[in-house]
Amino acid sequence: KIKFHGGPELTGAAFSLIQALLKEFEEDINAATPKAEFRFVRADALAKRLGINEQSLRQRVSRTRANLEKQFLAVDIQLDDEDLIQNEEWKGYRINPYLLLVKPAQLQNGELSPPTSQVDKASVTTPATTH
Repeated sequence: KIKFHGGPELTGAAFSLIQALLKEFEEDINAATPKAEFRFVRADALAKRLGINEQSLRQRVSRTRANLEKQFLAVDIQLDDEDLIQNEEWKGYRINPYLLLVKPAQLQNGELSPPTSQVDKASVTTPATTH
């Protein structure tokens, strides 16, 4: 299951589609690839990963986008087709490189945990003063 802040989520075939695109997305993040250079997965390769044909892949992408748009509209957020899954003719599909990937271990009570400091807290915090 993939959950988005605010409640929308993807399961089933939509989850499988995103999961199939995560390999390149995570590799590009880990390699500090510039966002404009995040890789696309060719449609034939992505369809093969999912065990479907290219027409079924296009339908799955379309249904996933429509499903997510409907869920976000329910919480008053308008999505563009390219906000989650981007595609470019002859290059294929990719996850939007500007999305923030948060792993379940980074969540606390279903919310993103505050970042932890690498420095001892006693040396970082100082008492607030008012004038």
